[in-house]
Order: sequence, then C-alpha cells, then structure tokens
Amino acid sequence: MFVDYMGCLYPSGINPNNTIFFNQENIDRVVFKGFVDEEEERFIEIYQNWEKSLTIPKKKID
Repeated sequence: MFVDYMGCLYPSGINPNNTIFFNQENIDRVVFKGFVDEEEERFIEIYQNWEKSLTIPKKKID
C-alpha cells in the first residue's frame, strides 16, 4: 500500500514513532503554498500519471 504524504516533526525529521500518513483527500485546506514553477507542475503531471499505472492499492485513511 502507499499514501500521498507523510508528516514528521521539525527539526527532528522522520521517526517511525511519531510520523503520520495521509492522502490528498484528507486535506481540508492548504494554508500556504510555496513556490511553484513549470518544473514542479510537470513533476505533478508525471507523478499523477505514474500513480494511475500502479498495481498496488492506495491506503484508505479515515
């Protein structure tokens, strides 16, 4: 299974004991969106196409 995102504490970083996993549909609103350029937009397009081709399921998070 896979998820869209994982969140961790800053500045300690990834720690299996306090990392949360979530998907795009779990986000109610975006408070701040940083710099986005053509390269970022192209990456998102490629990633979404790659995600559609996966044979493993996406984890459902309630």
